[in-house]
Amino acid sequence: QIAFSLFIFLGSFNAVFSPVISDLYNKGQLGELKFLFKTVTKWIFLLTLPFSILAVIYGKDILFLFGKGFVTGYYPLVILIFSQIIYCGTGNLEGVLIMSGNQKMMLYNNIFISFLNIILNFFFIPKYGLAGAAAATSFSLIFMRILCLVQIRRLLKMHPFKLSFAKGLIAGGALTAAVFFVRNSAGIFLSLFIGSFAGLLAYFSALLFLRLDLEDKAALKMFTK
Repeated sequence: QIAFSLFIFLGSFNAVFSPVISDLYNKGQLGELKFLFKTVTKWIFLLTLPFSILAVIYGKDILFLFGKGFVTGYYPLVILIFSQIIYCGTGNLEGVLIMSGNQKMMLYNNIFISFLNIILNFFFIPKYGLAGAAAATSFSLIFMRILCLVQIRRLLKMHPFKLSFAKGLIAGGALTAAVFFVRNSAGIFLSLFIGSFAGLLAYFSALLFLRLDLEDKAALKMFTK
């Protein structure tokens, strides 16, 4: 549940972006669709990344809140968080396929990935336990994203990535530095709250320092309207 709570930003943007995809596709405005696809994906990634980093850094502390025995789930948690970063960082791939008239393809994708996940769990869990279950789920999610990316590239000649994704990685470095600075000078639980606040402040301050692109401002204005 901790790992999959990171899905909140992708889910929120999907609710707004999905009908826009359908509208632009049916009007034949594929240029605007490509533009929005990249911009929305970038913001999903930028909003998901800081909380993912915090969940990795403070994973053991967060799990300890539920009981000492839960701390053993830290490495499976990290595996799942890694898959969520990739899943959210590739945007609303399913929505693009479904809203562009390829819903049957998405159905077949889901059926295939479901069977793949079952098979991987069958082999991984007996050997690796909880980490094996996390790895099976993560591999299935990542494979689904790769499959959808290839299909969208082939059918619609578009992809969700921009070079400005790198701004998130730079801001993520600022977040990590701020968190470890607080963590080394405060107690565990005090650090969990103060460090998270300081880290998020450093992250979004770094993004502001790096400045929004013109297309980001245009997309935000469109969504606000």
